Amino acid sequence: MPSQEEKNKAVDFPNQPQVYDWEFDSDLIEQSLTAQYGILPYAQGCIRYKDWAMLVAGLNAQTPLGQVVAVRMEQDSETIRRFSAQQKKIRAEWQKFLAQKAGGCTDAKKALENLQMAFKQMYGTGGEMNAGR
Repeated sequence: MPSQEEKNKAVDFPNQPQVYDWEFDSDLIEQSLTAQYGILPYAQGCIRYKDWAMLVAGLNAQTPLGQVVAVRMEQDSETIRRFSAQQKKIRAEWQKFLAQKAGGCTDAKKALENLQMAFKQMYGTGGEMNAGR
């Protein structure tokens, strides 16, 4: 597996949706490299980062990562509606991960609480304006 510094050097494609994450999907990546190339997990740490990244980029849809990415990328609402419970779970976990990574969940809750507190301080509990008194 690549070091954290090497992962940070990974090329991001800004116009493309993120469909996997080095850390979040590390087990799937290991399993996929084993499935497609026959490289066992203990040997994957010996591969140079450049070569490792090229192998990951070349994974096909029949690997564990490829199958999960296909579920994450699905856009057709009818197809999504027919997903199995496991496929829906995969999508939900990914959406939750992306929201947490973006800081959406906790930051949004904290911002809402701060806004509510500001309104309480301005208007009090009776709805009257208290500011400036």
